[in-house]
Amino acid sequence: MSKKQRQDPSDIDMFHQLDEVTKQINEAQDKLKAFEEILRARRTDLERTLADKADAVRWSRFRPEFLPAFIEEPYIIEPYRFGKGGDVIEWRVYIPKMVEFQVGRLERATHSYNVWTVNQYMRWFAEIPEELEGRFPQIEIELQVSDGLLMTDPSQTDQAWGKYRKFLLKREGPGAIKIKKGSEWELIAQILEDGGLPFAPMEVNPDDIRGRSKKGFALHEKWEMRDYQTDAWNTFLEYGAIGIYWPFGGGKSQFGLELCDRLKGPKLIIAGGSGALREQWQKRLEAMPPARRKECHVVLYQSRSEIDRLTKQYKQFTLIIFDESAHLPAKTFMRLSTIPTLYRLGLTGSPYREDGHINYIMALTGYPLGLAWSQFVVSGIITLAQVQVHVVKKQRHKLYILDQLLKRDLGKTIIFCDSLDLGDSVAQKYSLEWVHGATKNRIETIERNERVVVSRVGDEGLSIPEIDTVIEIDFLGGSRAQALQRAGRLQHRAIQPDQEPAVHHILMTEEELEKYGKRLLAYYDKGFKVDFLYGM
Repeated sequence: MSKKQRQDPSDIDMFHQLDEVTKQINEAQDKLKAFEEILRARRTDLERTLADKADAVRWSRFRPEFLPAFIEEPYIIEPYRFGKGGDVIEWRVYIPKMVEFQVGRLERATHSYNVWTVNQYMRWFAEIPEELEGRFPQIEIELQVSDGLLMTDPSQTDQAWGKYRKFLLKREGPGAIKIKKGSEWELIAQILEDGGLPFAPMEVNPDDIRGRSKKGFALHEKWEMRDYQTDAWNTFLEYGAIGIYWPFGGGKSQFGLELCDRLKGPKLIIAGGSGALREQWQKRLEAMPPARRKECHVVLYQSRSEIDRLTKQYKQFTLIIFDESAHLPAKTFMRLSTIPTLYRLGLTGSPYREDGHINYIMALTGYPLGLAWSQFVVSGIITLAQVQVHVVKKQRHKLYILDQLLKRDLGKTIIFCDSLDLGDSVAQKYSLEWVHGATKNRIETIERNERVVVSRVGDEGLSIPEIDTVIEIDFLGGSRAQALQRAGRLQHRAIQPDQEPAVHHILMTEEELEKYGKRLLAYYDKGFKVDFLYGM
């Protein structure tokens, strides 16, 4: 055989591989065709089922010829709120309840429809399906805010100047515009509302980072970073300022502890609530070596004199953590965002405000990082509690329901009560500890008792894995934020195989349900199963 006729063995092997790949592609195409047939069959079955149902109830106005179009697009999107420039900044999405579909924030619900609100900035931390994302206008200018300047492409300088003129002072050159003193946060908030993401990368200085004091993640030797936490670490290294909006139990505080351990220099941790969250941070920081622990100072948002003293002492912090950062846009707390710091971190599992200033939560903390709650549930990182709403006629009937519940084996239980008088009365009747604003060592008290009555001081940040049941007998009106926070106490529960789900009992009178029922939308919004139990 001549050299030309002789085949290289590697060529023969390559041909075999190509044959195998071709075979796999053909098999995949056959499976895809079979799957498409299944989808078509299911769609036909659905159309037939709906038509049969309409016929069964003698719905004479039913128009079956429009069913395929309905199945293709079972929602309505309409502009709801306009900005000062006339741009649409908020939309309403109307979706039948029979369609399992979450988009933005659930605003209200009828017997047959859910009505969702979607803002430009919600896509950074809420569930917005891909098929809807492209329908919402997005800002056409590339913008970044950095060191008192609004930066853009030189060709877009005039457009940026015209759109945001009220926040701007003067042009500094091609693509750079100086921002008016004190207007930087407002400008960032406005760009966020317009659909932009104006955060400029500000890389963390490698000299500010040190090794872990312990082998594992967040001061636990056996813990490792999950994928999304690793992504957050890399984003923090790139931007130096981020806001994290993972659900309760998703590891936000763990990430904060990791930063406290890994960054050199003084750290300020500003905690929400009335002290329980502060106690919890202080307890967690005890796992640090003494020298590193001394670098960390935990205060409350309202601790003005203490914050002023620490700011005067250090001049500049390496890191500020705004825990429960939804408090930060309040007029009384917004000044805290101006405390000199190299880096910042915002944490909250409920990035919503009743005043609508959701965009300021992001503007004051940094680049937003959020994941859909459903992803955490599917991954087995968190479980959603069962929500049972007990509806009674009178306030006194709540005490009867509470009495019946407490006769059950509920496991470790928190009884939430906003009213100090009622909380004190319940605690005395059942010989339970009563944790409120004047209570010292709140976390320790809650941890050591199987059942405990807690005021709103326990709403935020309690991460106690042993809690099995929450009972609410009194609450703050229609506050969705409080509703979600209290349900969130159960998402820190340690997940065990074949474990019964945690249960969140809410005791409401008929009048409260009528006036404050909107707080229950917080549960529907995140996919909780809600059951109503009527009695008395």
